[in-house]
Amino acid sequence: MFRRSVLALMPAADLGQHFDPQLGRPTKELYSMAALTLIMEFKNWTIDTAAEAYSYHNDLHYALNLARDHQYLCPRSLDTYRKLVREDKLVGDIFTQVTTKLIEELNISITKQRLDSTHLFSDMAVFGRTKLMATAVKRFLASLKRHAAASYNALDADLRERYEVSQARLFGEAGGSAEGRTQARQQVAQDMHALIERFADDTAINTRSSYRAMQRIFAEHCEIKLGKVSVRTKSCDAQGNSSHTMQNPSDDGAGYDGHKGSGYQVQLAQTSAESNPVQMITVCIPQSAGASDSAAVPQVIAAQQAMAAVPDEMSADTAYGSDANVEHSAAHGIDLISPVPGRRPKAEPDATAPTADQEASVAEVQASESASENATSGPSKAERTAQRRKREQSEEWRGKYRRRAGIESLNRGLDRVTGIKQLRVRGLVAVSHAVIGKACGWNILQAARAKAKAARAERKSGKSGSQKVWQALRAAWRRFDALVSPHLLASTARTRALMNPRPALQY
Repeated sequence: MFRRSVLALMPAADLGQHFDPQLGRPTKELYSMAALTLIMEFKNWTIDTAAEAYSYHNDLHYALNLARDHQYLCPRSLDTYRKLVREDKLVGDIFTQVTTKLIEELNISITKQRLDSTHLFSDMAVFGRTKLMATAVKRFLASLKRHAAASYNALDADLRERYEVSQARLFGEAGGSAEGRTQARQQVAQDMHALIERFADDTAINTRSSYRAMQRIFAEHCEIKLGKVSVRTKSCDAQGNSSHTMQNPSDDGAGYDGHKGSGYQVQLAQTSAESNPVQMITVCIPQSAGASDSAAVPQVIAAQQAMAAVPDEMSADTAYGSDANVEHSAAHGIDLISPVPGRRPKAEPDATAPTADQEASVAEVQASESASENATSGPSKAERTAQRRKREQSEEWRGKYRRRAGIESLNRGLDRVTGIKQLRVRGLVAVSHAVIGKACGWNILQAARAKAKAARAERKSGKSGSQKVWQALRAAWRRFDALVSPHLLASTARTRALMNPRPALQY
């Protein structure tokens, strides 16, 4: 199925723009290279494993339409191709085209979908505040020593010695006491401030990523009051939020979720119609763990529109059920099946009775000369909330919302089959490439499962192509046997009589 339906959709032309048609060594076949970067993600292969599979696995040769023998791929070459696909963000186009193709082939209904997010961990260490600040300083000093040795040697010897130990031993003498950790954190804050001020005007140094990371961490964790550096009680970014503060200098795209920790998350929308042979992922949006689920609904709908997969109904948990999201979904023709967030008040306004504001508005309109321009007004937010709470008590609504639970099995299946929960990469670009590739691979595996299931059903019913061929061959053999067998028997008897002319003995 991959060879027949998916391979031709690979962005070989986009990948080929990085190579000259005349100069340089010939490239590998680009359709197979783009496809291999996809397969290695949902198979959860390393670079070395994927290169070995390209060289020796016959099933991969068949899927990529390669000759069976004399195939070789260097791991470094594969890493180069993956880097090109990742930097051009081609995996998003691959996901859209492959998913659209599979939905058409399997006649998947997209009218009903469900939405949820799942937490991901990138390949980064999780630090506390003191370790995070000290690591940022150590990374900057290591970069300074490598690229500007004179500037590094001009620094105070005590400062350099504090960060020459290994990362695991940074400020180990602080011990486990709260007072020791506070003193160590204050020392790191002062060192950070001194380094930032020293190289603030040196463009050869202050443009490096290690300097910018140190500068950002200082701004999020420290402040200057009355000319003195102090550590904030709680870290926060420029907008006052702690969820988007830097979690590790090596992964500036990761965020923090108060319940699940630091890392990333991915918004997933999946079909949920009962008539579908399998369910397909229609939307995959990787984002920082600090992003709110409530703010993701407009992005999900925009992605559904981009691939012409806008549903009539979409079920989601309470985190997505704000009034703004329900209204935004309704404006795009989507019925968002999500519980009303928050506690139910003791007394809610009657959804059918007019409020005092509406009565005053009607009286004002009737007294005005421009009544025709202001005669209509929609229900208020409180009335809409009351209507939604009333609707939630119906069996029809509960039946629709019950379909949402199926996406939890998708989250578990993605982790079990593709390893999506614990990634081998870090950084938003690399994480997005890996996650979308795994989601695309999941759809391919689901389509193959549906094809295999349909083939088994055909074999059991006797309607498959091979069954029909064997039935025709058996019928033809029976007809041949009925016509030829009598003549063969008579001929055999005459042959035996000629070869044995003596009469048979009779007793």
